[in-house]
This record gives sequence, structure tokens and C-alpha cells, in this order.
Amino acid sequence: MEFITGLYLFVITISIYLYSLFLLLLFKNRKDLFTHSLSKENLPSISILIPAYNEEKTIAGTIESVINLDYTEDKKEIIVLNDGSTDKTEEIASAFKNIKIITKPNSGKADSLNFGINMAKNEYIGVVDADCYHEKDALIKVMNCFKEDPNIEAVTSAVRVQNQKTMLGKLQVIEYTLIAWARKLLEYINSVYVTPGPLSVYKKKTLQELEGFDSKNLTEDIELAWRILRRRHKIKMCLSARAYTVVPEKLKQWWHQRLRWDLGGLQTFKKHSDTLGSTKFG
Repeated sequence: MEFITGLYLFVITISIYLYSLFLLLLFKNRKDLFTHSLSKENLPSISILIPAYNEEKTIAGTIESVINLDYTEDKKEIIVLNDGSTDKTEEIASAFKNIKIITKPNSGKADSLNFGINMAKNEYIGVVDADCYHEKDALIKVMNCFKEDPNIEAVTSAVRVQNQKTMLGKLQVIEYTLIAWARKLLEYINSVYVTPGPLSVYKKKTLQELEGFDSKNLTEDIELAWRILRRRHKIKMCLSARAYTVVPEKLKQWWHQRLRWDLGGLQTFKKHSDTLGSTKFG
């Protein structure tokens, strides 16, 4: 009974601390949460990578979404990384003009992205999952964030839910909204711990210096974010730039997704455990 009581008090203490921290950050930065720029002046060129494995149901919509992003056409390169798909992913993607399609043997998302980074010609790299859709101004808002501080090495967007018809989908709408707000508040203490796939942009130089994504980690977007923060550089989150992702509609699918997230997070924590409580890393 004493153990249960101690565990309960520990959880309550951590919860109150985090709740108080988020409230303080919200109050202090409430006027800055949705600030963004739609300026098209001096925007850099970007290569957008779309890793895809058996995504025939969603790849067309994703490509259309990326093509329709409001960004100067000659500054936007789109590369579909077909990771050895066995369905019609390549055939569907090939129907689109002015995009590059790279077909390679199946080796996983992280390895595909690393391959794409080497093939990309531009100074910034965008990553978009093959089941995501975007508001037209999302990319221009994200790219303007890099102008704010030369130490910003990555910028991510607010991820929202695309499919909201089922009860599980509706519950995830609440979850994703809270996650987006929490991630924005963590930006103010330089603690954005993940750059999720629906829409995140990196400096290509940064990715090359870090030798790309960790192909052994189940959540490569979490692990890479931690490596960026280790360098005492910044990750920004643009709350007004919205990307929509297709979420699991069945409990079993949801469970497997969250299990992968948790295991990948534990892998990352183990790899970077030396950062805990250390002021060396900011």
C-alpha cells in the first residue's frame, strides 16, 4: 500500500509541475502563439521528400497537396521516394508531371530519407509522409520561421487529423490538438522533442552534418530532434501552419502505432540519456 501511495504522489507531483509549467508558458507567450509571416521575399529553395511504401490509397492526394502548396515553383523540388512498394504507388505517382520519382529496394523510411537527402539539390529539406495533406499556406509559414534566428535548424507544423468520422478518429482530434499546443509551448524553452513527418523542414547542411536519420530507431523524427537539440540549436514549431494526417480508425492499428512511438521514444531516451539534467546541452 505504501508503494502505491508513493507512486500516486509521484505522478500527482509531476502532473502538477507540468500543468503549472504549461500554464506559465501559455500566459507569458499568449500574444505570440499564432504569429506568422506570409512574405515571399528572400525565401530559399526547398526539396520536399515524400517517402512511400505501399501508399496507393493516399499518395495521389499527398502529391497534389504538395504541388498546390503556395510557394515559388522554381524554388520547390518534389521527390517521391518509392521504398520498394509492391502495389500501384509508383504507377500513381508517375502520372504527375514535374516531380522526381526514385524507386529503390525496401529498406525503411529513415534509409529512404537519407537516400533522398543525398539526391536533393536544394539547401532546405522538407519531409512529408505519404498520407498527409496541407493548407496551402503551410509551407510558406514554415519557411519564414527560419528568418527569425540563424540558430533555427528545423521547423515543424501543427499536425491535425484528416479522417474524423469514427469515434476513435474524433478522440484523436482532441489528442492531436493538445499535442500541437504543448509542442508550441515547449518551443519557448527550446524543447521541441520531435519533428513529425506530416510537414517538417530542415537545413540540408544540418542533416548532412548529423549524417541523416537513424535507421535503427523506430521513431527517426524524435531521435533526430534530440540530436539537433544536443547541438544547442533550435527547433521551432509554427502553430498556424497546419498539416493533416490520416490516423488509425481501428483500435488494433492505433495500439500498434502508439507502441511503436513509445518504443522509439525509449530508444531515443536510452541513446541520449546523458542529456538528462545536464546544462551542457541547454
